[in-house]
Amino acid sequence: MCTSTAGSGTSVWKNIRAEGPTGTGGGETGLVVVNASSNITLTSPVVHDNTESGAVRGHGIRIKASSDVLITDPLVYRNVGHGIIILNNGARVTVRGTTVTACRLYENRRSGVRVEGATAHANLDTVLVERCTAYGNGDGFYSMIAQNVTFKDLVSFNNTNILNGTSEGYGIAIQQTLNATVEGNTLFSNRTDGLEVWGNATLSSNNCRVFRNTVYGHTLYTLDDSGSNGIEVRTGYSSGCRVFSNVLYGNTRNFRLGNDVTGTSVLANNTVDGGSYSIKMADSLEAGTNATTGWLITNNIFRNPTTRWLETEVASGNSNTFAKNDWVGTAGAVYNGVTYTSGTITTVDSTALTSDPLFVSVSRRDYRLVRNSSLKNAGNWWGNDCVDVLRFPCFAGQINIGAYQFSSDAVLPSATTRTDN
Repeated sequence: MCTSTAGSGTSVWKNIRAEGPTGTGGGETGLVVVNASSNITLTSPVVHDNTESGAVRGHGIRIKASSDVLITDPLVYRNVGHGIIILNNGARVTVRGTTVTACRLYENRRSGVRVEGATAHANLDTVLVERCTAYGNGDGFYSMIAQNVTFKDLVSFNNTNILNGTSEGYGIAIQQTLNATVEGNTLFSNRTDGLEVWGNATLSSNNCRVFRNTVYGHTLYTLDDSGSNGIEVRTGYSSGCRVFSNVLYGNTRNFRLGNDVTGTSVLANNTVDGGSYSIKMADSLEAGTNATTGWLITNNIFRNPTTRWLETEVASGNSNTFAKNDWVGTAGAVYNGVTYTSGTITTVDSTALTSDPLFVSVSRRDYRLVRNSSLKNAGNWWGNDCVDVLRFPCFAGQINIGAYQFSSDAVLPSATTRTDN
């Protein structure tokens, strides 16, 4: 085990290897930075096979009560605890890959990267994790009781709770984290959800920004009502979230939305294809009988779910604003306990469109609009932070519906004559 304790100045550790013991016995934690250490850089550490020893959980790298710590290009695998855990009373900690394959976290029994404060958001402030890949862990990337946490340009897949029942199998989880940003990630085939955001009455997950993510193939979890979701923002304690310009396909429930008591959350400019449900609303699993209210749902494409576009878990009291969404197919909706077919979706969304969006190629997952799509420049202006999935900005009066603001120059025939739909 390698340890840095309280100190100042600058310390750079390069190419450290911290390997757990062979045979029996505890490996504790491979690499530790603790007790007010600051200005620490860990470059290309290789940490693996650390095991439990008493109360110490066998983490790969543990950063606690330290600030201005940079970890670049770590390779962390097969640890019994978390791959990397960043603990309370710290600030400005970065885990970064020079490329997404240079930072790898795999087969750690808990999270690939865990961010965890103690009793208040401010206990752990400003953490950035970017350009890393996590697979085969208990969870991919997980933040709990912190603020200003960013998960960006990550790949997280095949994370499962099979090896460790205390994990959930999330691609990314945001729990009781204020001002979280989840941007530009690719999440697929995780055990439960691609991304889940939730809080409680004591510590919220308010003001999250979830955008430019590609989320698909979450269908595995069927043990209870929670099911598998592409992106879930749940309970009445995740207010003021903006979920926009994401591409979701082939998840059991592509979106699952809980109540926003402040009425300031936005679901906008997402492209959603297939799956069983485009949107599942209300949170009977965690919030009792609370209906879903307070969402502006606009400029989205909801295409061809096998069961329903929209279904609520609580039959009455749902109150949200729908505007300029494209509902494609004949799946229908259940809303406020009343069933609507595709022909009467305007009862839910008075400005609904029901036209084929004319994607470049669904079979190749190219969800750009072609030049003659009716969804070009057909959307609403909803916020100054609007960018599309490729980071092109939105312009008032010229907003496309869906996740792409710049279209292909291709021209496709109508849906009645197309073979790639």
